[in-house]
Amino acid sequence: MATTIITKNGSGAPLAGDLQVGELAIDLTNKKLYSKEGTTVFEVGATGGGAAGTFTDLTATNSFTSVGIDDNATSTAITIDASENVGIGTTNTSNARATIVSAGVNGADEIALAVDHGDLSLATNQEILMRFGQAGGSGSLAQIGATYTGGTFDGALLFKTNSSGTVTERMRIDSSGRVGINTSSPDSNIVSGIDNQSFVVARYDLSGGVPSGGLGGIYSANANAGGFSSGDVVIQARAGVNSRSVLFYTGNTSTERMRIDSSGNLLVGKTSTAFGTAGVEASASNGLWSTRSSLPPLALNRLSTDGSVVDFYKDGTAVGSIFSYNGFLGIGSPSGNDAYVLMGSDFVAPSTSTGAARDGAIDLGSSTRRFKDLYLSGGAYLGGTGSANHLDDYEEGTWTGTLRGLSGEPGTLVTTTGYYVKIGRAVHWTIGFENINTTGYSGAAEVDGLPFQNAYGRSVGSAINYITLSFGTDLVTKIESSATTIDLMDSRDSLAWASAVHNAGTGRYLWMTGTYQTNA
Repeated sequence: MATTIITKNGSGAPLAGDLQVGELAIDLTNKKLYSKEGTTVFEVGATGGGAAGTFTDLTATNSFTSVGIDDNATSTAITIDASENVGIGTTNTSNARATIVSAGVNGADEIALAVDHGDLSLATNQEILMRFGQAGGSGSLAQIGATYTGGTFDGALLFKTNSSGTVTERMRIDSSGRVGINTSSPDSNIVSGIDNQSFVVARYDLSGGVPSGGLGGIYSANANAGGFSSGDVVIQARAGVNSRSVLFYTGNTSTERMRIDSSGNLLVGKTSTAFGTAGVEASASNGLWSTRSSLPPLALNRLSTDGSVVDFYKDGTAVGSIFSYNGFLGIGSPSGNDAYVLMGSDFVAPSTSTGAARDGAIDLGSSTRRFKDLYLSGGAYLGGTGSANHLDDYEEGTWTGTLRGLSGEPGTLVTTTGYYVKIGRAVHWTIGFENINTTGYSGAAEVDGLPFQNAYGRSVGSAINYITLSFGTDLVTKIESSATTIDLMDSRDSLAWASAVHNAGTGRYLWMTGTYQTNA
């Protein structure tokens, strides 16, 4: 049968309604014990008590002593000594005291439970613990306690857990309010040590700089000292045998997002400074690199007005820019007079740095900085912008000239290579037959095979021969309109011209040159 003990609030015997039959009440002020039988409350040990003789282990003279209250008549459940020390589950009250105080003043702090060590003089690092474990005290799951660290009641709050049968301190709050996780000697506001690798989570006093000795952490400065300003937040990787980095992760992922490596390089989307690896690097040596697969590694977006999108400087002086103008892109340099190029819808044009036209003001190349070749599918306007200034073609080439005779020709016609230069519509041509055999030719002489058709009326050129042709005064060439044939003509004094005729034989020579207009 369980035993119930009621402490009496105030002195004197309890009222009959305060107790149930068989319950005990203790008057701690007068050191008296009461019980109830039937409807009567009586003092145990007093004379005349109806059932007083049945409590032989209780006395009440100048003090009250209980050698033990048991709940099953076989073991002690609670022991209360004369100094009001209470032992629960033990008869030894010399090293334990539990006091529960329920009374308090409204608005005032109140200690509801005190766990005190029996020693009046605690030794340094002596611990007072509350244990959480299984019945019988055969094992601890966890412990919460305090330890004396010296000074005038300087103490630390301890938290311990059991791992594989060993109870180990896991966290402590020291007398200065610093928190240590897996370390018993926090030197900062929060210090975490995992696998003997200390890491400072927060620190306010950075007057001496960040700590040495390999600690890494996140620090917050509270004063302008140690190279820091008040309110600065400092993140430091732990030093060690190998180089350490500060790593950043986001969300529920095991993917690293960003790091600051041991050399001070900021890496986003990559873990090394290899330029061939996708990601962005802001180098500690003041460089910026961006690598991206299949997409632009750099995108710049100016909002609202037209103007510069990128400015370039050398030693603080502007040397160039890239700008937007009416949806077009411009690039160039402001050095001296503006020399910019504006690229728009099917055109590239000279402009100022703001996109305004610079008509006839910018050279393409210079006397000592010439371009090599110019490739045009259209023409060039030279000296003006009208159609008359449009040069749409220039070419050089060869053509095959065939010697003809209107009255007779050999079975194999004589041919040779001629040359031409075409500039716009003008075609300048030359050809020479040297040391040829004209046997079999007779009648008027012609040469076929001009590269382009004569388009603008009869054209006349010059010729010279060596015993190839027979003629009177002057030997000239003539090209009729829409023709590609050269006629050899005898231009005579005061007479109509006539065809020059063959003087057939071996060792013959004939040279001709001229210019005509074409529309090809």
